[in-house]
Amino acid sequence: RDDENEQKRAVREPADWSSMPDEELLRAQLRRAVVAAIQELPEIYRVPVVLRDIEGLSTEEASTRLHVKDQTLKSRLHRGRLMLRERLQAFTTGLNLHRPTPAFSS
Repeated sequence: RDDENEQKRAVREPADWSSMPDEELLRAQLRRAVVAAIQELPEIYRVPVVLRDIEGLSTEEASTRLHVKDQTLKSRLHRGRLMLRERLQAFTTGLNLHRPTPAFSS
């Protein structure tokens, strides 16, 4: 009887997909691509991106640290993010990470 209950429970409980090898591989590849893309940015754009997006500094804190006006920092940050998007576009083309596929959306 216990074996039968365990079998029923096994059928009803979904598999744990949280650590699928292909997902871990994709995550590792994405991490390497992001790190490489950040390292390739010209320093004038890389530093604002790192200060704001990686270290979490506010615009005021980052601009003070860099001795530039807030608007200058915002402009460099915007350009740096655009460059990152362009560099990472080749990596993400074809990936649909947030929207369900048609088979799952109905």
